[in-house]
Amino acid sequence: MKVCFRTTSGNAIGFGHLRRCLTLADALRERGIASMFALSGEVRGLDITSDAGYMAELSHPIEGKSTVPLIAEFARGAHVLVLDDYALTDVRGTEIKAAVGRTKVVVIDDLAERALTFADAILNPTVGLPIDVYGDARHKSVRLALGPRFALLRSEFRHLPPRVCRENVERVLLSLGGADPQGLTPLVARDIAHALPNARIDAVCGPLFSAPTIRAMAQVSRDLPNVHLHAATARVAELMKAADLAVCSGGQTVFELAATGLPTVAISVAENQSRNLAEMHRAKTLLHTDREGLVASLLQIAHDHVGRIHMAEHGQSLVDGYGAVRASELIAESSPV
Repeated sequence: MKVCFRTTSGNAIGFGHLRRCLTLADALRERGIASMFALSGEVRGLDITSDAGYMAELSHPIEGKSTVPLIAEFARGAHVLVLDDYALTDVRGTEIKAAVGRTKVVVIDDLAERALTFADAILNPTVGLPIDVYGDARHKSVRLALGPRFALLRSEFRHLPPRVCRENVERVLLSLGGADPQGLTPLVARDIAHALPNARIDAVCGPLFSAPTIRAMAQVSRDLPNVHLHAATARVAELMKAADLAVCSGGQTVFELAATGLPTVAISVAENQSRNLAEMHRAKTLLHTDREGLVASLLQIAHDHVGRIHMAEHGQSLVDGYGAVRASELIAESSPV
């Protein structure tokens, strides 16, 4: 069996699409299923994919109609084609589905704001989705995998032991995703240091951060000795386990933090993240605020030990880390042969 992934990455779009596709490919590899990738966006995504052990090629943006025959050629002989791209429309998806023939098409989505009538299966990990979110008559034949049970997390996040929350916040993890196109990490690091001057701050710069943002973050770590910079580190899970509190944006990171039971303050940096953050706030797994409310939220949660304990419990009950395993089973079952 062979699975083809068509996704995107870059400083503007972020790293989340590629990260979750790679995670799903890793879970498929555990089943002995091979994967290959076609990527639009920045060439750095090819290097990341190759370093993970997968064949990858650069592709044109999915909006262009000329992309359809290229995807069909890429997916030739594949049993399943996985599409993960905000630019994918129902029209373009229908054209791709017709071009790939018997190959099953699975869409990874976190918007639930577009018709996906062409898909054979839809995977959306967003919290609080109603069962009929894709429920009009056109979707009756589509297999749905909805909610945080299908959050695509790496193997190190699977079914972790219950979090033990220290009474005092001694370490704070800052992670604004794999790209941070707005360059907010240095600014937020200073906000955290202002709110919690006695805490160690571990600031993660993802693999697609721009050079200016990394330089600005390095300057912050020189100015503030309690701020420690981690650039493109593979130790994110370890840092999460060691921390007492996290500051993050939306995307994959919120599911990872929930799985580790790390109390979290989440700030919106993109409109398409707001729904999931609001729902996770409602589920009491994090505090959802904006940049202006960050300091007040940090002080609130830092001085509420019992609240942090409850937040850890809610997070780990919501996300067990086995979403990629469940999704790989769905992919395996999607094979037409």
